[in-house]
Order: sequence, then C-alpha cells, then structure tokens
Amino acid sequence: MDWSAIVAASLGLFTVGSAFFKWLSYRFTKVETTAREIQTTTRTELEINRELQNKRHEENMYRFEKISVALARLGSSNGQH
Repeated sequence: MDWSAIVAASLGLFTVGSAFFKWLSYRFTKVETTAREIQTTTRTELEINRELQNKRHEENMYRFEKISVALARLGSSNGQH
C-alpha cells in the first residue's frame, strides 16, 4: 500500500467535506435570515392592518350611534319602526 496516496485521498475528502459543511452552514444562515425578515415584515403588516381595522371599527361605532339616535328621535325603541 502506498501511504501517501491514502493520506492524500483522506486529505482531499476532508477538504471536500469541510467545504460542503461550510456551504451548508451558509445556506442555513441565509434561510434563517430570510425567515426573520419575513417574520418582521409580516408582523409590521399585521400591526398596520390591526390599526386600520380598529379605526374602521371606531368609525362604524360612531355611525351606528348616530343612526341609533336618529331612530330614537323618530320614536323607534329597538331600531325597527
């Protein structure tokens, strides 16, 4: 057996394996970063949507209050005439 060939092959396998694991680690880091960006964006969009929904809800409550007052002035006690 030629020990130098075995050592060279082992060194080559180690180098290829190390390069593969570095590449794989980089890919997982990139996926993690992308997932965090998506999470942040989604959370921001949800907060904006929640604020818009709350504003619409308050506007609708104000409108319903005005309608209720108008109906009461017309003599309706439960919103039906």
